[in-house]
Amino acid sequence: DLNLAFDSSNVSNNKSGSPIHQGNIYYRNNKKFNLNMFNNWGMKNHTLIYSKYFNQNGKFKENVNEDIKNKIKIFYALSNNKRIFFTENINYSSILDFVNEAEIFENDSDFSYEKKFYTGDELEINLNSNKNGWLTFIDNWDPNWQVYVNSKEKRIEKLFGAYKSVKIESGFSTVKFTYNPFNLNFTKN
Repeated sequence: DLNLAFDSSNVSNNKSGSPIHQGNIYYRNNKKFNLNMFNNWGMKNHTLIYSKYFNQNGKFKENVNEDIKNKIKIFYALSNNKRIFFTENINYSSILDFVNEAEIFENDSDFSYEKKFYTGDELEINLNSNKNGWLTFIDNWDPNWQVYVNSKEKRIEKLFGAYKSVKIESGFSTVKFTYNPFNLNFTKN
């Protein structure tokens, strides 16, 4: 279900229904990615960005114009199934600037990718580009995420202080994001 959901525009912008858990990246019960508020899970930067554009009920704020709404929908996969972006850098002042630059840079760098698998705790993709750039997975960063580019561990940088990005060299690459929240291996070394 998770692997299939990654490729669909199945995104929920509603609270999960629990007063304690205000949403999560993939809400397993309704088979949707959820981008709502994460106040109680320490996702401060995501919450600040989300609150700029959305009310807590998941509806756009009245002061958000249509052009920005359309770019926000692209960024959060509300109008498409795009969760991966490729840009020249990761220093942007707004989601609007980021999405606009991604559209141009992905075309200019002949960027393409294929998702190999996604489990919620792992994402592996193969990609091609004729330019160096930044691959961004619009999914909340957490210190327990790791990324490997061509089997070598790399540092995860954060787009807007919230979402996972990694520097990619031109050519073909295999990128694997892995979430390891704790070690369940209790054997002695």
